[in-house]
Amino acid sequence: MKLTYSIEDADFRKELKDAEQSVDVKMERLAQTVAEEVVNNARSLTNKTVPGAATNSEGTYQPVGSRRRRKAHPGGWGDITSNLAESINSTVKKRGFTIDIIIEATRDYAAALDAKTGYDVLGGAGIAARKALRKHAPQFFDD
Repeated sequence: MKLTYSIEDADFRKELKDAEQSVDVKMERLAQTVAEEVVNNARSLTNKTVPGAATNSEGTYQPVGSRRRRKAHPGGWGDITSNLAESINSTVKKRGFTIDIIIEATRDYAAALDAKTGYDVLGGAGIAARKALRKHAPQFFDD
């Protein structure tokens, strides 16, 4: 038994192009999902911190003269105004066969703070991106 099925060159190229576009769309969506998770992780590191001080049994700290209660952070610093957290954002750019995920904290003091021991602003972003990629890739490419 023998079956021959001929595909016109134009039809074959169209199918390949459609499949390529489908993969490109999935890759861009995956990159956006990873970027969002990394930004959320980085923001979470800043929004639950306070200036170093003794904490109570609930793990919270209240600065002298302040009505705000904040969770204590092992690094002993705080983004009380949330300016740093709000400055953390992402951009996804496609360059040929490469997709770049750019995470940045635009406050002028972000890099100096990140360079200090125990003060993580974006220092762990690469690790968070790899974890997020491993976590989310199967839902985009397991067809």
